[in-house]
Amino acid sequence: MVPVDQKREKIGQILVRAGAITQEELDRGLELQKSNPEDRIGQILVRQGFCTKDDVALAYEKQTGIKFKSLADYAYTKELEAMIPPESMNKYMVLPIKVVDDALEVAMADPLDFVLRENLRMMTGMKIIPYISHEDQIREIIFQKVGKKFATDEFISAAMDQYAEEDETVNISKTLQSDGLDAVNAGPVVRLVTTIITEAVESGASDIHVEPTETEVVVRYRIDGILHKIMTIPTKIKNPTISRLKILAQLDIAERRKPQDGRMSSTIAGKALDFRVSCLPTVFGEKLVLRILDKGNAMVGLEKLGLEDHDDKFVHDMAESPWGIMIVSGPTGSGKSTTLYSILNLLNDNRVNIVTIEDPVEYTLPGINQVECNPRAGLDFSAALRSFLRQDPDIILVGEVRDSETLHAAVEASLTGHLVFTTLHTNDAPSSIVRMVQMGAPNYLVAASAIGVLSQRLVRTICSVCKEPLPLTEDFRSTFLRHFGTKNKKINVEEALAKARMFKGRGCTICRGTGYKGRAGIFESMRVSPKVRELILRDSSTDDIRQTAIKEGMVTLEQSALLKVIRGMTTMDEAIRITTLRKDEEQVYEATQMLDEVPEGSEIPITPGNGHLDEMPEDNLLDEASPEMLDEEL
Repeated sequence: MVPVDQKREKIGQILVRAGAITQEELDRGLELQKSNPEDRIGQILVRQGFCTKDDVALAYEKQTGIKFKSLADYAYTKELEAMIPPESMNKYMVLPIKVVDDALEVAMADPLDFVLRENLRMMTGMKIIPYISHEDQIREIIFQKVGKKFATDEFISAAMDQYAEEDETVNISKTLQSDGLDAVNAGPVVRLVTTIITEAVESGASDIHVEPTETEVVVRYRIDGILHKIMTIPTKIKNPTISRLKILAQLDIAERRKPQDGRMSSTIAGKALDFRVSCLPTVFGEKLVLRILDKGNAMVGLEKLGLEDHDDKFVHDMAESPWGIMIVSGPTGSGKSTTLYSILNLLNDNRVNIVTIEDPVEYTLPGINQVECNPRAGLDFSAALRSFLRQDPDIILVGEVRDSETLHAAVEASLTGHLVFTTLHTNDAPSSIVRMVQMGAPNYLVAASAIGVLSQRLVRTICSVCKEPLPLTEDFRSTFLRHFGTKNKKINVEEALAKARMFKGRGCTICRGTGYKGRAGIFESMRVSPKVRELILRDSSTDDIRQTAIKEGMVTLEQSALLKVIRGMTTMDEAIRITTLRKDEEQVYEATQMLDEVPEGSEIPITPGNGHLDEMPEDNLLDEASPEMLDEEL
C-alpha cells in the first residue's frame, strides 16, 4: 500500500499516462471543474465521456494502492448480514464482501475515509480491508439485496399490525400531520411510501406503477424502458398506501370513481425531482402511476444523446436556421422532450427570446419563458401560439401538435420569420410530413415551412460491468450490408465493418441479470430538401418521400440501431426489439438496391398519394405560390 505521507500522482496524470484520456481531455475536465469544484475530476471525465468508471477506479488503485473490486457477482449472505447494519451501509455507502479470519473485506465508495474505516472497525470488532468500488453499484446492491429487506418488509409488517382490521377509510387528520417525503416517523404506511419512491429514484426508474389486483398490490418500476416487479403489498393496507400517495400529489382521496392527475416535488439523494401522478380507477381499486422527472436529465447536452456525426450536424444546422419548423417524432417515452430541451439549451442566449408552450412543463430552464397549458382558462396550444407572436419571439417550442388549429398556428409562426420546434407521434421521419398534410395543412404551406424531421427511439445499452465480446458473424455482416447497401453517403460501410466491436451483457447483480444498464438514442434525420419539397407539393406517399430521403443520404432508424450494435453499445436483440429489423429486411434490401442503381441526377419516380384532404393542381408549385396566396391561406 502507498504510504499516507507519500506524495501521490494526480488521477488525471495517471489516466493520461495509461492512455485512457488525452492531455487535451484532461485540460478540458480541469476547466469544467473550476465551475463545479465539489465534483471530483474523475467524475467529470466520466460524465464527459472521456473515459470509463473502471478507468478512473483503476487509476485510484494505482494512486492509493487500494484494490478495485467489481461487484458484478456479489452475494449477500446471512454471515454478512450480521456484520454491518443495513442503515449504516446505506448511510456510508459501504458493503461487506467477505470475512477472512479476523478481517472483513469492505467495498467502499471512499476508501480513503479513515474515520469511517475506524468506525467500521469498532462496529464490527474486526480489521477492515477496504476495496474501491463504484458508488452507484454499491447503492444498487443495497437497494436490491439489502434495502427492501430492512425497509419495506419491516414497514409492511408494522402497517399490517396497525391495520389489523381491514378498514376502507383513512385517518386523514393523522396522515396530514406528515410533511412530504421527509416525514419518516409519521407511521409505517408513510415510511413504506417514502421507501418505494426513494428506492425508485436511486435505482434510476422513470415510472412507478402501483397496481391493485384481486389478491395483492403490485409495485413495479420502469427501468431503462422495461417494467420490473419490485414488491407486493397486502390488500389490507392497499387503501392507506394509495391514499398516502394521493395526499402527496394533492389529489382528492374521497374520489375513487374518476381519473385524477396531480403533481408533487421533492429532493431525493441530492436530486431535485418532480413527480407527475396519474390515478385511474380499475375493477380492483385505484391504480397509480408516478412519472419521475429528474430536472438534471434535461441538461444532458447534445453530446450525451447518442447522436451520430451526421445527426449532430443535422441538429446544429436546424438550430442555426433563421425560420421554419423542425419536428422531433417518436412514441411516448422515446426521449423527445430531452432532445428538444438540449437543443433549446444550446440556443439559450441573452440575444434571443425563447418561449415555450407545454402540457405540462416538465423541466424549468433558466432564461427561457415557459408557459403551461391551462384548458380551463382557455389557454391551449393554439391560443398560446397566437399570443406568442405578440411577444416578439425568436424561437418557439410547441410541446406537441395535437390538432389542425395548433398546426396552422405553428405554420403561421414559422412563415412569419420564427424558428419553431415541435413534436409529433409518428413512426419515422417521412411519415411526419404526411401527417402534417393529413391534419389539414395545405401541401404548399407544409413544403414552405418544414425544414427537417428528427425521428428517435431509445435502445438499452450493454451493462459495462458484465460486458463480454462477441464475434462478428457472417449472418450479422450480411444483415448490415443488406440495410446499408454497398455504398452510403453518410457511412463508410467497409470501414465500419472493419472496426466492428460487438458485445453482450452476461447479466449481473448491477443490471438485475438483464445484461443492460442505461439507454442511448437512435435517430433518423431527414432534411426537407428541394426534391422532398417537390414530392410534398405533388402529394406523394410516405414511401416515395422515404426513398428520396434515403437516396439523399438519410440514415434510417434501423441503420442507426445497427451502428450502435457494431460499435458495442447495444445488442442485435435490442435493435430488433425497438425497430423493424428482420421484419423489413427484404424490403429494405430491394429499396436500397433500387436506389443504388439510380444514376446521379436521374428523376425519382413519383407516385401520387391518397391521404391528402385538399387536391392541388400539379403545376401549383411552391415557386409559383404568390405572397397573396400565402396570406389568404393563413
